[in-house]
Amino acid sequence: MRTTLERAARALGQPEGRSSDEIQDGGQLWRTYLPKARVVFEAIHDPSLDLVLAGGAVEDVGGVPIGAMRAEAVWISMIYRALAKVT
Repeated sequence: MRTTLERAARALGQPEGRSSDEIQDGGQLWRTYLPKARVVFEAIHDPSLDLVLAGGAVEDVGGVPIGAMRAEAVWISMIYRALAKVT
């Protein structure tokens, strides 16, 4: 299964018409986009207020909104995990 960071790196080549499975200089082309993908994830590490509020309105299994603070913590945790997980 591809990690979120790998999927992002593969997607970065698409606007240039590059195939994510293309081989370049003996390696997979998508790997050359990993640094750019990391920069994007680092830039969105802390969610904006509108995202925190939207996430806070999401209801848990019991139908209770999870709240902005929990939503922000979940977002940050997910981004941190995406940055730590490299293929």
